Amino acid sequence: MESPVWLHAAVVLHGSLNPFLCVLFGYLWCQHIRFGWQLRANLLTGFTMEFIFAGLILSGIGLYYARAAESRNLCVQTHRILGLLLAPGLGMHWVAGLRWAKKFSK
Repeated sequence: MESPVWLHAAVVLHGSLNPFLCVLFGYLWCQHIRFGWQLRANLLTGFTMEFIFAGLILSGIGLYYARAAESRNLCVQTHRILGLLLAPGLGMHWVAGLRWAKKFSK
């Protein structure tokens, strides 16, 4: 089965976002997460987002450097699952943040 023509460009674009996402994760770790930890706000959804982000970064690194087919397959599956969980995880964290802010706005 032949890959679509656009697939290579999409993979290159997706991979080139890695440095940006690593910087974003670092910023969140130093600013947003630290502030949220002090407020004790949204800890469960926050930990979930940390796990997803860190897992995506690590599995993405594994995709570049894994040599054994078994290791690479594990990285591919992990990256796909965490990628699918990113949007709902972010949505849940956002909703939890809105609920937390609403509690204190009254």
